[in-house]
Amino acid sequence: MWRNSKTKKEYVINLSKQYKFDYDPDDTTTKKSERELLQTSDFPDYYFKLALSTKNDPSIRIYNKKTGKLFQELGGPVEFFYGIDEISAGDANNDGHYEFTIFLTTYSNPMRNEYGQFLWDPAKKKFVYAGEITD
Repeated sequence: MWRNSKTKKEYVINLSKQYKFDYDPDDTTTKKSERELLQTSDFPDYYFKLALSTKNDPSIRIYNKKTGKLFQELGGPVEFFYGIDEISAGDANNDGHYEFTIFLTTYSNPMRNEYGQFLWDPAKKKFVYAGEITD
């Protein structure tokens, strides 16, 4: 049962596993498929999805909100992509352009996390990977 916190209306939900995230290239029994995980962070004009596939490396897909069309797709290491709250969006370097970070890993110290940072490149008019940062 799920309850909408604003309207208090209750909904019955059923969950089932439909996708295996592990991929073994020698496994001929696993159906090759892909899933997109909508992210909770967004920009005024764009939203994010993480694409998980049994055929290809995972990627970040950035979609235009007005058209619904794919604006840009960015690849990265497998450790980038796990859930629905992986991306944080904002102006990371105070240059007036939106950028985003994606959660990579937590160290043994729970107060230290590592993120991949993607900055807007005005000349290329796209996001580029700028490296890893820690907090």
